Amino acid sequence: MNVVDLSPVPLTRDNFSGFGDVLEVKGAERILINEGTTERFHALSRLDVSDQQGEGALSIFRATARPSPIKIAMMERHPLASQAFFPLANKRWLVVVCAAQTPAPGNLKAFWARGDQGVQYAKNIWHHP
Repeated sequence: MNVVDLSPVPLTRDNFSGFGDVLEVKGAERILINEGTTERFHALSRLDVSDQQGEGALSIFRATARPSPIKIAMMERHPLASQAFFPLANKRWLVVVCAAQTPAPGNLKAFWARGDQGVQYAKNIWHHP
């Protein structure tokens, strides 16, 4: 088995652009709605389910933190749709992706996401769950 130590970098729109979108309010178009009581951060990303007459769905996941150091033993991808994740707790979290056709330890990229950032993985992007 190949072992590679990953050094996560801070998650930014620029360094994540080949894998999908970063979901954050910084730089977003802001629109006041509901008589000025609510601020909408408009169109942070687009859900991509256009293949094979897909349809969008919204789910909430409750995950258990993994022990450190994290061992990446599996990767997954979704060839027919993008997939978004946004934390419900304001805690930083690890994003691990691979744009290669087949994930291999040397092709993985890791990012530290702040607790106020989410990601939307593009279709077919390998990611750690």
